[in-house]
Amino acid sequence: MEPLGNAQRRSLESLLQYPLGEVGRAYVESRGLGEAATDLRLGEVSASPRPEHRRYAGRLVIPSFSARGTVCDMALRCMKDHDCGAEGCPKYLFLPGVPKRLYGLDDLALGGPEIHIAEGHPDRMTLKACGLPALGVAGVNAWKGYHARLLAGYERVFFWAQADDKGQSEGLGERIRSSISRVSVIMVESGEDLNSFYVKHGRQAVLDLLDDGGAEAPEGEAEYEFDEPEVHYDDDGTVIPF
Repeated sequence: MEPLGNAQRRSLESLLQYPLGEVGRAYVESRGLGEAATDLRLGEVSASPRPEHRRYAGRLVIPSFSARGTVCDMALRCMKDHDCGAEGCPKYLFLPGVPKRLYGLDDLALGGPEIHIAEGHPDRMTLKACGLPALGVAGVNAWKGYHARLLAGYERVFFWAQADDKGQSEGLGERIRSSISRVSVIMVESGEDLNSFYVKHGRQAVLDLLDDGGAEAPEGEAEYEFDEPEVHYDDDGTVIPF
């Protein structure tokens, strides 16, 4: 993965300057993420943004940070109260030319015996709101076999799955398990994603799911199968040691 150029880095950093406005605050609170918003450094592109940000006006700013704490990616989410698919509105926009990374790489710097993996941005933010270190994977194709190298030092790895009509969560779970053979799967009840479950039932209910699913976690360290040996770079151009 190529390092970020100076222009890309400046674009990412400029989007960090937007504070969370009234609409954004109401939106994140509706998702149960109000208390976590500051730590996640969420923002909101204003209705009158800088000229280069006009296409992002009114969107939630979701920055992603490297393990060294520097911004390395950005997701801009629609907050309108409509069906984005039916309206032809992209739910997420990303900065052109910026390589996609796992969301939440900064949690790898926290240490500890376990790490959690969620599908997408809201579910990863939900795990953070519950006090759990987590990575977010934006869809089936976003997980690569070599990502397992990032998690090789963890004793326990948990994937939070959900029952969905398109089978995307199941497909992502299969890809993760193909590279981390002893990952424990925590299943969210049918018809819910992790965030909607959290909004309805609260933090303790999420942690109870972990207790139930974690009780069946395999003993010993997780086993990993690595593939796609490539050179990867942090956003400052230094090689990331796998």
